[in-house]
Parts: sequence; structure tokens; C-alpha cells
Amino acid sequence: MWKSRSPGVAGAWWIAPRLHVPGPRSVAAFSGFALLVGWAMIRNPFQARVADAVVLSSISMGCLFGSMWRGSNGVATLARRVILGAVLVAVIVIVGRSGRFENPLTWTKGIGDTYRELEAAPPLSHYLDRQARFTLRLAAYVRDCVPESDRLLVLWFEPEIYYFSERLMAQRHLVFAPAWSALAHEQRETLDKIDRFKPPLVLARQSSLDEYARATYPGVIAYVARHYDVAARVRDAGEEYLIYARHDRPIVRTFGSGSWPCYVEHRSIWARVGETPP
Repeated sequence: MWKSRSPGVAGAWWIAPRLHVPGPRSVAAFSGFALLVGWAMIRNPFQARVADAVVLSSISMGCLFGSMWRGSNGVATLARRVILGAVLVAVIVIVGRSGRFENPLTWTKGIGDTYRELEAAPPLSHYLDRQARFTLRLAAYVRDCVPESDRLLVLWFEPEIYYFSERLMAQRHLVFAPAWSALAHEQRETLDKIDRFKPPLVLARQSSLDEYARATYPGVIAYVARHYDVAARVRDAGEEYLIYARHDRPIVRTFGSGSWPCYVEHRSIWARVGETPP
């Protein structure tokens, strides 16, 4: 990969006329940018980073080979193109093997339980009858207690709750940015979406609620205060988490030892996430 970038920088004035680009400066600038990205990304763990770093390298290498292919002429044209093709295949094979692209999961086999977790389908099933971090226990709760047709509102940046619970977002964005509080359309459209889907549950982390959720969407927090009650408070690892239940949504049963509100009549296997057998 490095070899494909350096000739791009040095040979930009020779490559550019053979490509459909504005000029040699553009080729040199792109090759330099690829070199900078490579310098930043090609480091350990190599297998984890090579998939991203190889993109600009491949484009740079393609420019180099493309210009050489177009520049081949005369009696030696066929021979040069055969050699170029062989070199190209060799580079692809070498990069593919060194990056283990044939199976991106193989490099995780030696990293604790990571491989088995990535292989699990659905992903949450990996944590049945075994310890799980609190956010996964929340995801299991949501999956057990929120119907598939309903959405969920999480008032801090925690995308894995949506991922593991397989429930869609009631809000517009995963992130919270206080600068959005000055954007009238952002405030209006976010609140409209939440009110349209009326999620039965809202999850909040107390520190994030005070720090940036309220600063980003003051109208949303006011909406939650009007239409939801705090059904449970849970402490974990020094943080306090709040579970809000919607006023106009009848609770069907409770979940777990904390009696969290549930909107699905029948229990599922997801109640076993985070529970270790005796």
C-alpha cells in the first residue's frame, strides 16, 4: 500500500495526462492525502484498521496502474499489460491475505469472547444466562417488554440499546448537540416525530439528562415530563438510570425484580440476559 502511494506523489506529472483529471497537482494532492491517511491508520491492530486504510491506497494504486496501462504502446504493449495484470493480482492477493479479508472475524478469535459474540444470531442471544453490562440488560428489557411495532426513546448516546433490542428510534438523531437548541426546525421536527410514534418507554441516564439532553432538546424533556411518569430508578456503576412509562399506555405486567413496566403479555427468553444460573 505504501508503495502505491509514493509513486503517485512523485509521478503525478507523468500520471495526470493519462487520466481524466484536472491536472498533476490534483493527482499529487490526492496521493499526498492518501499518504497522510495511511500514516495515521496503518498501525496496530493492523487487521482492524486495514479495511479502512486500504480504500485510498487502492484508488491511488489504480491511478498508477491505469496510467501505466494507457502509456503502454508499440510492440511491447501486450507484454507490458500482461506484466501489469500479474503485478496487480499479486498486490490484491498480498493485501487480502495480510488483512485477512477472506474472513474478517478470524482475527478476533484470540480476543476473549469477542468471536462468539459476533457470531451469535441474534447478537443478544450471546448473553443469555450469563453476565451482561447494564446497557445490554436494558436492551433485553426493551426487547422483552416493548412490542415490535413500537419505538423507543433513549435520552443519551447509547446506540447499542437500539441495536441489541432491535427496536427503532423515536427520535431523529442518536447524538445530542446543545447547539441544536437554537434550530427551530430541529426542535419542531424532533418533537413531532416523538409525538407521532408515542413510545411507551423512555430511558434516561441522570448525568446525561442534566448535562446535554435537556440543553439539546428542552421541548422534548418538557414533553416527557408531561406525558410520562418515572416508573423506576436504577443505580449501576455510579450512574442513575431512569425508566419513564407513558401515562396513556396500560401496563400489562412487570419485568424482573425491579418491577419495570412491561407492554407485552407473554414473557420471552430475553428476561434471562444478565442472569447467571445457580
